[in-house]
Amino acid sequence: MYGERPISIIIVTHNAIRHLPRCLAALPTAWHTTEPPNPPPYHLFIVDNASSDGTIAWVQARYPDVWLHVNTENRGFAAAVNLAARNTEGDLLLLNPDTVPRPGSLDRLWRTLYTYPNAAAVGPLLLTPRGEVDPRGARTWPTLWREGWDKVGAWRWPDHPWSRRYYLGRTLASRHGPQPVPALSGAAMLVRREAWEEVKGMDEGFWLYAEDTDLCRRLWMAGWVCLYEPRAAVVHTGGGSVSSAQSLALGIAALASLERYFRKHHGQGYALAYRGLMAVLALGKGLYWLSRRNRYHVRVQGAVLAWAFGWRSWHARVGGAL
Repeated sequence: MYGERPISIIIVTHNAIRHLPRCLAALPTAWHTTEPPNPPPYHLFIVDNASSDGTIAWVQARYPDVWLHVNTENRGFAAAVNLAARNTEGDLLLLNPDTVPRPGSLDRLWRTLYTYPNAAAVGPLLLTPRGEVDPRGARTWPTLWREGWDKVGAWRWPDHPWSRRYYLGRTLASRHGPQPVPALSGAAMLVRREAWEEVKGMDEGFWLYAEDTDLCRRLWMAGWVCLYEPRAAVVHTGGGSVSSAQSLALGIAALASLERYFRKHHGQGYALAYRGLMAVLALGKGLYWLSRRNRYHVRVQGAVLAWAFGWRSWHARVGGAL
């Protein structure tokens, strides 16, 4: 039985003026359908994390009726989503501002969610701006060896068997129906309200990254199922317009979030082993780039080493860079 309650679309922005107009313009056709029943109405909720590029003024001018909350500092993704969720009703669609949902895609997610009563969350097929399948739309649980491979070769060899065992999006893209997967990408994810309330939303201890994997893990632990729906396609830019300083800050934030994930779900020893592994890889890659006289990449690996040994507060540095 299909749900009749409205859908609450939550978008968290931070200097997103380059992407947000295309995202919002795509929403009406993304909900369009030619098959009954018609999807429920949707309401838009935007939380801005201290943008300085005109995002706030643009939203106020173009979408004056949209629920908009403006944070005076960048509180991170999970905290912003939870803030919006507390002010919503119905099921929740988490959507990044740098996404462009294809026509009918969000309607397909809604139909899949209500076709499977045990489904807590449904995620779409993610596409790159070039139309290629982004394998990160669905993935299995992180482990030390999987994260080590990710930092060494997954991006270079996406079709390698080890890469396909971690990132499942490309492997499952040709399936004709929804597939149960361990974790979905928070770039686009429809979550059932009852499941969201049962696990108490996102863990705000994750400032950025890994909060989606943690959410999916807790949903599975609570007895729900997460589904990957390859018949729904969403284009995801994925940080293509950030500066080199922002890219470095985001990379360090990702490392810190994965460490927290491992500490939360595998214990302190596992988290320390992850730090050690990242330090060894950073040292090896740093020496390689030093031999190639590539100062930028040497600096990147130096930053990873600094984080691994706790030489400075990278959370503060990330907030400053972003």
